Amino acid sequence: MVENVKAHFTEAYPTCEVTAVTKGNDMTKLMSLDQDSIEAGENLHYYKSVLEKTETSQEINPHVSGQLWRCCSSEEVDAIDFYTNKEQYLLQKMREQLEKGEPCPPGGGLCHL
Repeated sequence: MVENVKAHFTEAYPTCEVTAVTKGNDMTKLMSLDQDSIEAGENLHYYKSVLEKTETSQEINPHVSGQLWRCCSSEEVDAIDFYTNKEQYLLQKMREQLEKGEPCPPGGGLCHL
């Protein structure tokens, strides 16, 4: 594949020298993980500021259904612990995704001229 891309750019741009062609990562999953990580960090910051102001740790029900139907579920967790763990988990997933190096969809990559 890399040689085909290199040949294509060499033919399409004969006045330029193609110095390298590299495969790109699938950024869709990375961008989604990054956005989730940012949101977890913002929530963590919020609950830390609430703790600072009120000196009371907040408990949350992390499940969507638990937030909508509080009367049906009693599983609550410490908000700071939950968002700290979630942020760390998402950052680890991002590192794994980068190490795995899933190729981007066909046609994606970098060509260095």
